[in-house]
Amino acid sequence: MQQRILKEMTASYTASAVPVPVPVHRLHQVHVNATKRAWRKRPAQSCAAAPDQKELLRFSDPGPSVDEQSGEQQFHDLQSDSNQQSLAQWGRRAAIFACASSSAGLLCLPKIQHRVGRFSAMSIKASAATLEVATKQNVGAAASKSQTHVGLNSGHIMPLLGWGTSQATGDECVQATKAAIEAGFRHIDTAEMYKNEQEIGKALQELFKSGTVKRQDLFVTSKLWTEHHPGDQVRPGLMDSLSRLQLEYLDLYLIHWPTSVKPGPKVDPPFEETWAALEKCVEEGLIRSIGVSNFSPEKIESSILPMAKIRPAVNQVEMHAHWRNDRLLKWCNQQGIHVSAYGPLSSPQTMEGMGKDVPNLMEDKTVNEIAEKLGKTPTQVLLRWGLQHGSSVLPKSVNPHHLKENIGAAGWQLPEEDYDTISNLPQQRYFTGSLAMHKDGPWRNYEELWDEKDVSQPL
Repeated sequence: MQQRILKEMTASYTASAVPVPVPVHRLHQVHVNATKRAWRKRPAQSCAAAPDQKELLRFSDPGPSVDEQSGEQQFHDLQSDSNQQSLAQWGRRAAIFACASSSAGLLCLPKIQHRVGRFSAMSIKASAATLEVATKQNVGAAASKSQTHVGLNSGHIMPLLGWGTSQATGDECVQATKAAIEAGFRHIDTAEMYKNEQEIGKALQELFKSGTVKRQDLFVTSKLWTEHHPGDQVRPGLMDSLSRLQLEYLDLYLIHWPTSVKPGPKVDPPFEETWAALEKCVEEGLIRSIGVSNFSPEKIESSILPMAKIRPAVNQVEMHAHWRNDRLLKWCNQQGIHVSAYGPLSSPQTMEGMGKDVPNLMEDKTVNEIAEKLGKTPTQVLLRWGLQHGSSVLPKSVNPHHLKENIGAAGWQLPEEDYDTISNLPQQRYFTGSLAMHKDGPWRNYEELWDEKDVSQPL
């Protein structure tokens, strides 16, 4: 009976006229017990009424609340009902319940959804039961003064301020991880390529044991490197990262670069193969959300979206006041894909390592004048600009003072005129992605990698 119900649920949503389906929760064939355990840790929120399939669930208007007790009673009534259609209807409604917070823009599931697992001891495949939700409005919306998190299309929430760990290594990385958490960061961004997962894992275990922070309070991102793109290598690559980090799951796992393992005009293995393997890892409960990094809209649209059961939740790219990346940001917003910004301060140190001489945004006269007027530092002004531009930001530092300074980007707002002034600064992409280009590969130059005119030189 359960199989027929699930089949009906899937067919109903597959046949719907929703133009761009977005998963609203994480029950992608995750075992019921794992689902209960994960969601039991989520904060209780008031629940919004299930929306019509063709309408958006507006985060600015949570809608009428649903009493949890009445929802429980409805479940028990339907559980004993012999009418399979009624039970399936309740299951569909339960699958698309979403919680909304107008102040923080959060998307999560109500506690009553735990009960869905009671009618089946089998794993639940809900990735096909999809709905176009207001993550399209939420993922790219300018952060309000009080907003600290963003709701992803996977149904999870992510802190808007994250700690970037690129170039942090050794004991310095261990100490910096502790300092970042103590400063207030709850989002840690690392990668296999950074060669610091082991140090971060060591620091996290010490923080867990001391009671400074709990695992469920953190959002940990890592990234899949090129050598693990083949379908049979994705899970081993993930497990290696989890082992080094000493974690049971990742909150977000990204394909680091749209690169090819083998030479030739086509990407080999194709991104579709890598993505399908990532989806299986989500189904196992090893990852909560999946996404990409450094992918152009064209590469996502042509390869991943047509076959994805689970849509990309995040695209992490270069973005700062000298490179607004407007075209990509607009497209990702339309697709319900959140954009996370690395290099939000356009770090000149990183560019110096590439042999490039680029302007230092933190020394920009306009930025400094605005900072002085507002009683903020240039760093805080630039990070605040990034948040109001519609992205999360991932500043990197190992200096405890700078970490605390970076946290100071939260809790206030750039006046509109100052935001506009910074937005009108000259534009130039700093990070060209030369490591992903090769004369014998699918992307031989800037235009082929980014699918746009070369803007790596000052405009």
